[in-house]
Amino acid sequence: MKDVKLLTQKVIDLLDELERYQYYKEQFLLAVNNLFREYQRRHYTYFQYEQELKKILKEKTREEWIEYYNAYLYSLLKRIEAYNDQIFYEIYQDKRFEEIGKKEAPVMEKMAARVEVIPHIKKKVVLPPRKAEPKKEAVIEPIPGLPKGPAVPPVAEISLEKPALSLLSFVAQIRLFFQRLFARREIEREVARVKGVPEKPARGLAPKVKPAKVTASLMDLVRKPKEALLGAPPAAKAAPGEVGFGAGFGWQFIQALRGRRKETAFTETKVEFGTSTVRLETLRRKAAPELQAQVEEITATALTEEARRIKSILEKRKALKIYQPSFFGALANVTIKKMSLWLLDNFPDFFKELYQTLRLANIKILSNTYVNMMVLGIISAFIFGLFLFGIVFSFLDLSFKVIF
Repeated sequence: MKDVKLLTQKVIDLLDELERYQYYKEQFLLAVNNLFREYQRRHYTYFQYEQELKKILKEKTREEWIEYYNAYLYSLLKRIEAYNDQIFYEIYQDKRFEEIGKKEAPVMEKMAARVEVIPHIKKKVVLPPRKAEPKKEAVIEPIPGLPKGPAVPPVAEISLEKPALSLLSFVAQIRLFFQRLFARREIEREVARVKGVPEKPARGLAPKVKPAKVTASLMDLVRKPKEALLGAPPAAKAAPGEVGFGAGFGWQFIQALRGRRKETAFTETKVEFGTSTVRLETLRRKAAPELQAQVEEITATALTEEARRIKSILEKRKALKIYQPSFFGALANVTIKKMSLWLLDNFPDFFKELYQTLRLANIKILSNTYVNMMVLGIISAFIFGLFLFGIVFSFLDLSFKVIF
């Protein structure tokens, strides 16, 4: 049994390690998810989020870490399974319980042979040898500390009898059938009626009334739907009250069903007509004299001026501004371009970060122009500094040996 104890201790150690690495995996996923939530809440910028994520991942991806943890946990489970198999075979192949019954018989025979005969008794008293006891069956005792399972009472047979269908239940089923039949149509009509009612504006938020223009009535006539020109349909009579399905099959319910069949649905369709079509229609129907007077006041000159005004507005909106560098930028592009290209070729890492920073800064200058201006400014400042300090040192009577 020593081997079984060693194997059991190894299984316990592996289970502890399994729990530990499962905890590491959960903490890793929790850290990554919390960092992403903080980034979504704008607690970190994009660059800060990338730096913190690199610290957590350590030059690996999230999928690689998850795959690593899963593979290691799976290997631990396989080792535990192998140790469990060894424990099972060790216990299964243990035959020491058979030797216990064999050792009891010789001991009893030796005890019977040692019995001595008393001389003053004529009859010899000899104890018979003790028969070997039958093998005891292995009794599996319950493990202490484990809760006992609940006692399941015997299930009695339940006889299900089909209840008799009464007249009231039959009528209720018929009523339910008709309710389901008309409920969907009733809901669709109610939804269409609610959608057709325009929403009232809040008090104090209504737009101010603008003075009517000369062409206001004409534009209103153009925007009106088809029913405004051809005549709107007659309004349906309002029902005195709603009919509910739970009221039963009464006379009012039958009247409501008959009224629904006779109803005619009118759908408002928005139709726009051209100005010429509206004008011909109004002339044909003999429109009001006020509208005719307003239409006659519209002259060709007014229409031409309005068209020019609209055209100028559209041209201003569509006009695109071409990028033009400043004088200093143009001078830098002409003089320092070759030197800037040489710097870009020899120091790509430095200028890569500089270009990325310029894009994020959203400066209205091209990146190459900005680099040229930077190089030209440094060279100009160096030359100007030498000239300026040379004059200052000459006035102070200082030699270059003293300075340097």
